[in-house]
Amino acid sequence: MDLWTKTCENPVFVIGAPRSGTSIVAWSLVQHSSGFWASNESHILATLLNTGCVENAFERAKQTHKDGLLPQEGVEIQEFLQYLGLGINALFTSRSQGKRWIDHTPSYTRIVDTIAVMFPGASFIHILRDGREVVNSMTHFLDIPKSNLKQAPAWVDFTQACKTWRMYTRAAMDFCARHPERCLTVVYRELVDDPHVNFRKIQQFLRVPHDDKPVNYFTSQRINSSFKSSSQSSGEGRMRALNPCAEWSPKERLIFYWEAGPYLLEYGFATQEELDSLVAPK
Repeated sequence: MDLWTKTCENPVFVIGAPRSGTSIVAWSLVQHSSGFWASNESHILATLLNTGCVENAFERAKQTHKDGLLPQEGVEIQEFLQYLGLGINALFTSRSQGKRWIDHTPSYTRIVDTIAVMFPGASFIHILRDGREVVNSMTHFLDIPKSNLKQAPAWVDFTQACKTWRMYTRAAMDFCARHPERCLTVVYRELVDDPHVNFRKIQQFLRVPHDDKPVNYFTSQRINSSFKSSSQSSGEGRMRALNPCAEWSPKERLIFYWEAGPYLLEYGFATQEELDSLVAPK
């Protein structure tokens, strides 16, 4: 079998907490006339890298076999990861048929530093969404029919949802602060309120001509609706969207306050007074 060996010089990773809008942004960009490509979430890099098995295998081979290829040829982990990235890049590029590919797997947010090494030409779009909306969406994830769902994500649990938003958002914001030339943070609510301005920023960041097709797609589609299941009325869905904390119990409000509240303040989504009102409503 002949293998495709071409690679994409400038792939795009859309990162952010689960239920933040990473998928709809990726699929919107695919509509751009310049020729982007995306598929379903790839997941494989999280399996390889979250557990540290790649780095551990490299160190074990290097330390256990002092006369082996890695130490003999002076191979370091950064070079090893880049060559590993080349192979995965070639695989993805074979499916994109040479188009600039986009990956939108949320779990890659937690390993974004390693991915940045593996794909040195990649750009990163971070979708930053209000933690209250994200947590509410996570905990209602099972309301959405999922024909291929084998196991519910851990973050459908309220406490885990709060921790997940905090961990993913901190990882992405820290990465963006250290690599501003490679990463653009887009606030989801601002994207919804003014998609024309914000998609223009995204297109400028990716160095592609302005095109309204991504905006048109974004405004006409609802991928993985956060608020409404088939059993809920549109009115109930809008109520959740406007006030995602409305259904939370006092215990859940307290959990969010301690697990995610400080970062809601840090990222400008709430004032201290607004945050305090979660646990001491007037």
